[in-house]
Amino acid sequence: MIVREPLDKEAMQEGSLLDIKQQLQIIAPFSEKDIKEAMFSIHPMMSPGPDGYSSSFFREAWADIGPKIYRAFREFFTT
Repeated sequence: MIVREPLDKEAMQEGSLLDIKQQLQIIAPFSEKDIKEAMFSIHPMMSPGPDGYSSSFFREAWADIGPKIYRAFREFFTT
């Protein structure tokens, strides 16, 4: 069981606070365009994960695997 301390009002006032627009942007779901841009922004010879597949693999196979990547992102961030 996690016991959370009450928020320290002074500490909150010292830090910068997000306005409502920024808060909504943080929790907004990723679009398919956002996901594709993120994947394609990785250098072609870099590995985005422990699976060892380079970014160029994902670029070349995007037509086939893109929809599966979108579903994986949505599932991860909603569950």
